[in-house]
Amino acid sequence: ESAAQSTQFNKQVWHDVKKQNLNENWIAVFWSLECPPCFKELETISQMLKVNSDLKVVLINTDSDDEIKQEMDKVINEYELNTLALLHFADEQAMQSRYIADPTWYGELPRSYFFNKKGQSQGRSGLVDKFILQEWLN
Repeated sequence: ESAAQSTQFNKQVWHDVKKQNLNENWIAVFWSLECPPCFKELETISQMLKVNSDLKVVLINTDSDDEIKQEMDKVINEYELNTLALLHFADEQAMQSRYIADPTWYGELPRSYFFNKKGQSQGRSGLVDKFILQEWLN
């Protein structure tokens, strides 16, 4: 199993990701190994990716634990999500990372942010319906 190429999440990285995706509709999906519904969302994204390899989705793992990096890689490989932009919260930096992403977010998962072409975003907690995802990304 190859390690998934995931970048450590911080203020600069988040800023760059948002800048790179300007003029596109895209979605940031925050997930964790501790979150069963997150796997459903990963499954949905995986299915969508098979249809459209250019899917504008960024996956951000919130576990902030370097010791479970292998588990994280395993999930990403299992769902064949290696081609997406992958980020992860730095070891023991969960609160700081969450605050960078959204000062009003308390950490409930799954959590998605729908970004429009102007870079404005709308946060949404809970499982997101496949049709809503498809509509936003098309």
